[in-house]
Amino acid sequence: MVGVALALAGCSTGGASGHAGTSATAPASSAVSASTAVARQSLRIIVQPVNDQVSLSASVLQPTACVLMGSEVTATGIYNGFVAQGYLRVGDVVELYVYTEPMSGYPQGLQLGMLSSERPAVVAGTGGSWTTTVALNITLGTPAVCAVTVQATHQFEGASNAY
Repeated sequence: MVGVALALAGCSTGGASGHAGTSATAPASSAVSASTAVARQSLRIIVQPVNDQVSLSASVLQPTACVLMGSEVTATGIYNGFVAQGYLRVGDVVELYVYTEPMSGYPQGLQLGMLSSERPAVVAGTGGSWTTTVALNITLGTPAVCAVTVQATHQFEGASNAY
């Protein structure tokens, strides 16, 4: 459906790569409207200390990027060093918080992430990578900084024969 709409607008679907883009030969008047374009913006990212008294340290997280695209933010990174089995035993996930700049009454900024729609990564795998995505309520403010931490779900994530 998207390919048909792009073709009617004089755009290509990007051939084998599957990425949409304007055709090199398309006239400027047939370009896709700006309302369908979504800009990518890099946000500053930090590791937030664990505060649930259950999870192990968040020091195993080494974030590499946090990108705002529309009203959704995706943080990526790698595991820094050895990831102990204790993370699996309490079902730790990589939690993503997105804050505005600090403001009166909110020294860390206002948290914009709608955690009910978050897609967190399970903490597992020494040397592996992780990706966590969350939708934002952008009516509350402008995203300024991402913070990742580990959070226990209390859902054991090991093999079924491990307990």
